Amino acid sequence: MENTVALAVRLAWGKFDEGDVAGAVAAIGEVADTDVFIKTRGRTLSAKVQGGIVIGSILFIAAVFCLPKFLGGSFPSLSFQDISRHNYRLAMSNLKTSKTEEKRFYALDAAAKESFVAGKIEESRSYAQELMMLLPKYKSDWNYGNAVQDANLVFGRIAVRDGNITAAKKYLIAAGKSPGSPQMDSFGPNMTLAKDLLQRGERDTVLEYFMLCRRFWKNDRGKLDEWKQEVMSGHPPDFGANLLY
Repeated sequence: MENTVALAVRLAWGKFDEGDVAGAVAAIGEVADTDVFIKTRGRTLSAKVQGGIVIGSILFIAAVFCLPKFLGGSFPSLSFQDISRHNYRLAMSNLKTSKTEEKRFYALDAAAKESFVAGKIEESRSYAQELMMLLPKYKSDWNYGNAVQDANLVFGRIAVRDGNITAAKKYLIAAGKSPGSPQMDSFGPNMTLAKDLLQRGERDTVLEYFMLCRRFWKNDRGKLDEWKQEVMSGHPPDFGANLLY
């Protein structure tokens, strides 16, 4: 199931990156529900969540960034604030309705990240701490790599905000040591903390982070090399949707 979904996602993302939204949606549609939501012993819930996250990510990004072009600008584009408010409300709703520890483990990633973006720093810190405490119990879970990345990214962004750049750099490297995940292997890593540190001149640490990310993001279509060259030449990369994952 993982390989089938990952292949469809890579094809869909390539179509999306070329501006072909219809092709991206068609590529996702080629994966049958029975393949995405396959029932395997002890993994029914995680398979459903994984499939939902992957497909939802494609459709959400396409809706936000591409549909206005395809409709000739016939409806207003969403602002960053609109997207942020929507994401925060969705993250809080998912967390509130998580009735088991496993479901809460899945919801804490977004809760921590979106709370930070919403300016709720202590709330964000609390969720990241809870996520970090749960990590040892879920080492074999598909979401483990996401959780390793996201908890460290949140701690790192808070450290940057507090002026503790030394700690922020350590958190970025820890995030890069994530084993990866279905989402990270396909879409790539989250670059928000890398961007924060680049804005403070920490090029070497960000370059090291790129190198670590190569271990799981093997089909990056040259993005890591492109970003590396831009950083080395002193130009801030356009991380695009990798600031949203």
